[in-house]
Amino acid sequence: MNRDALVVGINHYPFLKTSPTDDGQHLKTAAADAEEIAQLLEKYGHFRVRRLPETSTSPLRVDEQASLTSIELERAIAQLFNPRTPNPPETALLYFAGHGLRKESGGITEGFLATSDSCPRKGMWGVSLKWLHELLQKSPIRQLIVWLDCCHAGEFVNCSSPHLQTSYSQQHFFISAARDFETAYSNLQSPHGALTEVLLKGINPCHYPDGVVSHLNLGRFVEQKLTGTPQQPVILSCSQEIVLTCTPENKHRLYSTPPKEPAPPTPAVPSHAVQNSATVENKLYNALLSLDYIRQESLFQEFVQNNQIGACLIHGKQEYGQRWLLHRLLRAIPNNNTASLTKKISFLRQVQNGSLDALWGEIKRKLKLKCQPLPDELAKAVCNLWQTQTVVLIFDDADQIEEAHLEKFINDFWQPLVEIANSKPPKSRNSRLLVFLIDFDGCAPKWSIPFADALDTTWKPHIPLKLPPIKPLREMELAYWLEKAFNDLPRQLTDSIEATVQSILENSDNGLDNDLHEFGLHELAMAHICELCDQDWDEINRTRYV
Repeated sequence: MNRDALVVGINHYPFLKTSPTDDGQHLKTAAADAEEIAQLLEKYGHFRVRRLPETSTSPLRVDEQASLTSIELERAIAQLFNPRTPNPPETALLYFAGHGLRKESGGITEGFLATSDSCPRKGMWGVSLKWLHELLQKSPIRQLIVWLDCCHAGEFVNCSSPHLQTSYSQQHFFISAARDFETAYSNLQSPHGALTEVLLKGINPCHYPDGVVSHLNLGRFVEQKLTGTPQQPVILSCSQEIVLTCTPENKHRLYSTPPKEPAPPTPAVPSHAVQNSATVENKLYNALLSLDYIRQESLFQEFVQNNQIGACLIHGKQEYGQRWLLHRLLRAIPNNNTASLTKKISFLRQVQNGSLDALWGEIKRKLKLKCQPLPDELAKAVCNLWQTQTVVLIFDDADQIEEAHLEKFINDFWQPLVEIANSKPPKSRNSRLLVFLIDFDGCAPKWSIPFADALDTTWKPHIPLKLPPIKPLREMELAYWLEKAFNDLPRQLTDSIEATVQSILENSDNGLDNDLHEFGLHELAMAHICELCDQDWDEINRTRYV
């Protein structure tokens, strides 16, 4: 089995200028990044690597001083993905580190991989990402991999996502360092670009217990590590496993036979015929606790492990599973047990005629406080409760009240509570004082309330932390979950993972703009998973919520 890679790292950009006297927007680390990627692909992925630009002396390396033209790069990419040979490689991988450009004209945008001769003012942009997409559509190669560490790389996924209907005989795995409108960043504490920094760790199989890196592992690793950073990677992936790298003793994993056309999902077998129903339900429940939500959980765990006080906003559109995510986050609170005080209050029922008086009364009633139903008095009483236990307050339906009322709640209750709590901390460092705000309808992006998106040096507990928005469940996440939870799931889910993924997505898109069934809604997906296992999602889910 042949595995080919084209690894590109361009430092030299003499014609990309911010002013006529500018020497050019040269890069310092792109070539070095590419060289380190090349060496890992050779050592652990058994790829035949071509480097561009390449030194002329042995050992061959990515040349840090040389230029690369758009014609040279385009020819090399064409040779990689559409080689003129009757025996093309099984796997082809493109890695690009350099500048990315975005052209806007008449409301139409187009992305480019910038080369050393790129000069937008003269109409020379580089290699078109739309052309790259069209090339991949015609490729005879079974496994197509593209990693772009450059600005505006999301334009490539914009081209690919709506159109790339991948069959089971052709697999794909695309990572773009940033969305179409974003710039890509370097890690200030590292000599590498932010995406490449993560890739170098993620494709090294020595960091994995089983010594094997699949595209599912890597995609999840990239998303986890770049959560909360100024740029967000964009990943487009198939569900069937692509083994990227492995330790020497696992080399056989790289040499897999082409997959067969999958059979339809196995009809659900009554659980009593296989094993005790309660056992199936418990295993399925535990498995569902690891399905998706990685960005939200990662940021919350970082927060709750290092801070005693804070408020978090959970937000997404309808049926994205906000309550299930809340349940998972509550499990992550240190020492959150039966001795903790957790109460849920609905904004919708308590905010009436523009007044928060009923809300203050409900907080007093739910927490059984002996004080006046005034925000300052409530804050003092809640802080007293916190002295001996963890206190968690959950406020549902933030999307159902006016923004001004939510802002008033934060200003009049939460911020004074934080001020009092900071001046009167409990003796135990294990106690937490937490508030959750739940937006069930995706309203949060419209609010002008000052939330924090990351835990940087400017964050203070009185500023609510906005967790990453919940996005539709993707094919890659489902496939990763089925692979990792394989031993805990019934055979009707794991006999044909590819077919199971398609069945789940087809039954959970609920009218999304999703003709290819590449995305699903979490709640509908989990309900269908339970149905395939002859289990009742409502029953599994019923006793888990607060």
